[in-house]
Amino acid sequence: MTSVTIWLLLYWSLRQKPGFDKIYHLTEQPERSNVLSDKAAERSTSAKYQHSALSDEQANRIARKIHNAVVTEKLYLEPDLTLYKLAEYLKVSANYVSQTLNQTLGQSFFDYVNKARIDAATELLRANDKTVLDIAMAVGFNARSSFYKAFKTHTGMTPGEYKKGACVDR
Repeated sequence: MTSVTIWLLLYWSLRQKPGFDKIYHLTEQPERSNVLSDKAAERSTSAKYQHSALSDEQANRIARKIHNAVVTEKLYLEPDLTLYKLAEYLKVSANYVSQTLNQTLGQSFFDYVNKARIDAATELLRANDKTVLDIAMAVGFNARSSFYKAFKTHTGMTPGEYKKGACVDR
């Protein structure tokens, strides 16, 4: 009886299709799926905020408040800045801040804050002889690795490469 059960289990398991069959088919057309995923992301963002009460005028006003707080008042220098802390500072709903960043400014919270930090870092890299790590910490990053990744994303080069180029330009 036991061997019959084992043989039946083996037989049925061999007849089943692999559980990863769909994953194998996804890799066949990566370019087409990227285009589709971009369009799906746009529709998803629009659908996400479809029932929001936030008007364009309010979103523009919040966008100005975000810019003023993050860039002008230099909230980006705060290493533990979060969307919720920014919303609390602005006295605006975190959902509205997030929606404004995504729809009006076209960036996520972290992309927006990191861009402000990188802009400040480029000025410091050009202007003084501090180490890259000191500059990363001075502009609000918690780790050198996150600074390098954000810097490379926004400028297309590493901080060291940027600093060398800035020294040549002086």
